[in-house]
Amino acid sequence: QVDKDVVRAGEDAAREVGIIGIPKEVLHLLGELKYRTSYGQNVLQHSKEVAILLTSVENLFLIQQSFFQSMLTKFDELNRRQLNLLSVQGEYAKNVQDSTAKTITNIYYQFSLEQEKAFTDIRKFLANDTEQMIKKVNAAAKNAEKAADRAANTAFNIELEEKWRLRLFYLPPFFVVLDIIVRLYLRFWS
Repeated sequence: QVDKDVVRAGEDAAREVGIIGIPKEVLHLLGELKYRTSYGQNVLQHSKEVAILLTSVENLFLIQQSFFQSMLTKFDELNRRQLNLLSVQGEYAKNVQDSTAKTITNIYYQFSLEQEKAFTDIRKFLANDTEQMIKKVNAAAKNAEKAADRAANTAFNIELEEKWRLRLFYLPPFFVVLDIIVRLYLRFWS
């Protein structure tokens, strides 16, 4: 009769904590704990409480693991979005580079036209008085130099502006990636 009570107590304890498929010998040993106490507490009852507590801890671990997995999925999705954004930024940079090249070409053609006009003016002045011709040639040369300087300055400023625009264009994605790395480090290693 006592052996049956011991086995029944072991089976009831296993059922309460949700464990199935335990061998009879282990159920018998578990049931024997019903008749043992430690510091006034029933050892079987204490073992059941510990098992329930460990089940809760395991569930918390599974929830945490699921959370980290979903966060990794979100980070992967964010990374893919950033890569797509960088692709769009690359296309934008190519368009800016093309428009810059067109602008510089237009400046060159404008300069060429002004230079041609200056040469035409020089040819006209050759037919006039020598002294007057020298004054006008000098003025035309100065105008041509000024036009060349303006064109060179404009081209330099456009090139400088495009360099800075490209630098500033790629800066925000770098800080996003840096922020993600810092957050991951603080989350997992601190």
